[in-house]
Amino acid sequence: MGFVLVYIDEAHAQDEWPISSSRFNGNRGAVNLQQTHTLRDRTRHAHAFASDFGFDHASGVRMLVDDPECGGSVSSSVNGGDFQQAFSPWPIRMYILQGGCVRYVSEPGTNSDIEVQPFANTLRLTAARESF
Repeated sequence: MGFVLVYIDEAHAQDEWPISSSRFNGNRGAVNLQQTHTLRDRTRHAHAFASDFGFDHASGVRMLVDDPECGGSVSSSVNGGDFQQAFSPWPIRMYILQGGCVRYVSEPGTNSDIEVQPFANTLRLTAARESF
């Protein structure tokens, strides 16, 4: 079983919806990024994110990038590519995919967070199915 992160739009880009919070950013300080509109820029941001949080080949986490230049009806408020338009991952979603099927989709809580326990329970069951 592997883990994949998909890098999508900047949630609080400086040129769209800036906030000063850095509570989930470790020791990096506040995030001050512009919204990405090209695959090249988004890939650069994804590489920096992966490097800062230790998501490399040894971590077992694969980083993918949602191409903002692909996808159907892109408006000024939705820069995402095909993944963002198909899965609506913002503000935060966790998915469990297995055998070409979506086994679990997290739902945001009242504070735009997720409840980890239902995800963890489904992940355990999914991993057990792969073990046999």
